[in-house]
Amino acid sequence: MDGSLNRRDFLAATSAGLASVALERIATAGPTSQGKRLTLLHFADTHAHLETHPEFMPGETPNFRMMGGFARLKTAIERERATARGPSFLFDGGDEFQGSAPAAWSEGEVILRPLNALGADVFVPGNWEPVYGPERFHNLMRRLTAQVASFNFHSTETGERLFEPAIVIERDGVRVAVVGITDIFASGRQPPSQFHGMDTSRMEGLRQFVQELKAKQKPDLVVAVTHTGLTTSRKLARDVPEFDVVLSGHTHERTQQAILEGKTIVAEPGSMGSFLGRLDLVLKPEGGVAEYAFRLIPIEADEFEEDPGVKSLVDAELKPYRERMQEVVGFTQTPIFRYDVLETSADDFITDAVREAAGADIALSNGFRFGAPIMPGEITTGDLWSLLPMDARMKRGWITGKELKQY
Repeated sequence: MDGSLNRRDFLAATSAGLASVALERIATAGPTSQGKRLTLLHFADTHAHLETHPEFMPGETPNFRMMGGFARLKTAIERERATARGPSFLFDGGDEFQGSAPAAWSEGEVILRPLNALGADVFVPGNWEPVYGPERFHNLMRRLTAQVASFNFHSTETGERLFEPAIVIERDGVRVAVVGITDIFASGRQPPSQFHGMDTSRMEGLRQFVQELKAKQKPDLVVAVTHTGLTTSRKLARDVPEFDVVLSGHTHERTQQAILEGKTIVAEPGSMGSFLGRLDLVLKPEGGVAEYAFRLIPIEADEFEEDPGVKSLVDAELKPYRERMQEVVGFTQTPIFRYDVLETSADDFITDAVREAAGADIALSNGFRFGAPIMPGEITTGDLWSLLPMDARMKRGWITGKELKQY
């Protein structure tokens, strides 16, 4: 490297530096009249990426780094907990059991033990948790060590909620209420076989629920952990100003700085286990946040060693699938990845393959926004499943030029 920095890298580095200074000030300051201190740690959307993988970082030219993996994420979690001034709380924003070949082949089983080992306090189901069907979904949720929360996950048969809408945790004298919110549109958008008997669309009464929760439980802080996407999370913060913090997931956004909606702090921690969000807070004695500092922590391979215990769990879970995962099925001379919006090398790769297989003139890609980049060299079966992590049927149809012109 020549030591030069482009504008985007400079801004990212400056933001990270300012956040570190703020975190240091909040974490190391002595007792004051401002009130209690606490740290919120948050990850979401790992999509079954158990091991360290290439990750795309923005810049004038594609920049790929080895990042993530549950064993490194565990090391980062414990390191951040150790530097927290007050009690720390760890939240999982969902979409953990789908997104890789071993996850699909085992219907999520390979994820359960490593995920439990991360030690989350609260888990909010994402839209992909029911991908293996309702029965399997409930089985996996029952076996989580984290408490499962979702305000809007209902049974269509009884109308009752399937999980607690909120979890209240008291630790070292700090009382935190956590409201879980799952992707509102999931049950209406995804295949009926996945969400049979379940509904995520009912959001009526959320603000009243939060107001009553505050009056009854008297928490020091009210946090929404949402698997709704950043735009919807920001709207929720505006619609329910009683939330002190909204920790978002679903759209895989990497918020380098926290976003303020009124007095509500909103942040989202990226995806693939490549990042960990840390929010340090100082509370007012009368309620509300006096100070805060947010940092998005990249889980880079050269910064975080692998936790031996979690590494052992991951190796044991993946062992039956290694040979199949590593089968070489092709080669690429350029990176195959999907992070831009309109066109990506991954979508070009998929649509070219679909046109050839279907004998079609036009091919469409559904634009999944996740999956670790495939670097130049061999393409394995595991790579392909990471790129398209579901065994969906390909559909072919016909359209006339006149019909095209109408659109």
